[in-house]
Amino acid sequence: MSSPWLVAEQLRKSFRSEHRDLEVLNGVDLQVAEGEVCAITGPSGSGKSTLLNLLGSLDWPDGGRLLWGGTEVLSLSDGRRSRRRNRDLGFVFQSHHLLGDFTALENVLMPARVGGDTTGAARERAIDLLERVGVGDRQTHLPGELSGGEQQRVAVARALINSPRLLLADEPGGNLDRARADELHDLLLGLAQAEGLAMVIVTHDESLAGRAGRWHHLEGGLLTLRSTAKL
Repeated sequence: MSSPWLVAEQLRKSFRSEHRDLEVLNGVDLQVAEGEVCAITGPSGSGKSTLLNLLGSLDWPDGGRLLWGGTEVLSLSDGRRSRRRNRDLGFVFQSHHLLGDFTALENVLMPARVGGDTTGAARERAIDLLERVGVGDRQTHLPGELSGGEQQRVAVARALINSPRLLLADEPGGNLDRARADELHDLLLGLAQAEGLAMVIVTHDESLAGRAGRWHHLEGGLLTLRSTAKL
């Protein structure tokens, strides 16, 4: 395996309530190389989404280290960290979070525009990505004119527009029926290979987890390796 692009060491996270502190993550270690897919399963409330948010620096850990491509993420200024996140990370969530007043193409272009890329090359890549995820003929449609599966495919294209090094996916097929979820999972796993992405997928779907390069299980605040496999 090549050198890991994502490295998390001893990540800890607790949430305070009125009466007690709830320890969700108790020293989680994880490494993911480019081109590698890592799946994380665990019971509801075990902290899977919390861990994903920490890996993407959408939330802040109580302790530990986080590196993207050898860079200590937690030591960066807010601005530098946001720019790195926009440039190097893509996110796919259970809900697509598309902007309802923008077309599919405009939604895909949004991360590029946020990063200051208004070139024709970005538009060409967006069109190409929509073709690759199977909705090239829907680029001028608003999200409300798309099916759930089509909306999630647009969200995948949006996550890839800046050619990220790491893709984080949280229950990406959770709102889809079995057939559409399987299609989306095939798409994501294929893109990981084609784009050379490091990918972390949080899922309740053990059939998807079993197809990942590594399958980890999160419970009791700890991450354990369940199995390894080839795509």
